[in-house]
Amino acid sequence: KEKSWQAGLEAQRGESDSRERALRDELSRLKVQVDEMNGVLSVKARELESVQSEHVAVVQDLKQRIGDLESALQAAQQSLRDKEKSWQAAMDKVRSESETTERTLREESLRLKTDLSAATRELELLRTDRVAEAEQWKRK
Repeated sequence: KEKSWQAGLEAQRGESDSRERALRDELSRLKVQVDEMNGVLSVKARELESVQSEHVAVVQDLKQRIGDLESALQAAQQSLRDKEKSWQAAMDKVRSESETTERTLREESLRLKTDLSAATRELELLRTDRVAEAEQWKRK
């Protein structure tokens, strides 16, 4: 009877070890995904800053040209308005895409953090169960 009980305990311990390894693997995978997401967020932020800097330079260049071309002021102003509309549309598109990407990445990051917390809690419960089983086994 004791051998049967010990075999059952060993089987449970094996299952617990297997679950713990699986959870550790999942935890590692989630950590890698969070790091990758953070990297993507950083790249997107740098890209947005670069695009914004380029657009600022374009606007400054257009203003300088307007000052230099006073004789053709009406034509230059119309051109500037057209370019500003195009620039604004491009900026709106970039901003919208960036906000969507950022929101998606934040949501995914939050989901991964939640999964990580749940996996950590489950790992803690497994450890607690193993300690309780070991103490119960020692008492018997």
